[in-house]
Amino acid sequence: MDRKKQILLSFAGTALPLLLMPFFNSISFVAINYSLLVFMSTASTTPFNLLVMESAEKKHWGSLFSKFSFFSSIGMLLGLLASTFLVIFLKIYEVEEILGILTLGTLIAGFKLVPRRISGAL
Repeated sequence: MDRKKQILLSFAGTALPLLLMPFFNSISFVAINYSLLVFMSTASTTPFNLLVMESAEKKHWGSLFSKFSFFSSIGMLLGLLASTFLVIFLKIYEVEEILGILTLGTLIAGFKLVPRRISGAL
């Protein structure tokens, strides 16, 4: 499976549990769904790192990895800040639905923006 498919599968696998979370009433189903969410959300880490390595010369890897880490950290911070305030006004399942919809948006954008394997690379 190429890296683009792995990344898109990770996005879809993250969105699905978020969108389905409000429909589970059992602790065991919520735990299983959450486990799937965590697994799928981390599944894109290695393919993203390999895309960085494939798309640049080795001497640029350090700066590209630091930019990638920087933008990932900013996204994480913005998400945490937004959810901190959203839970004041919304029910937790509504926040999960918003996150699921945002992840679906990321999936759709990923079809266009995530490159396929670069020819001649790794």
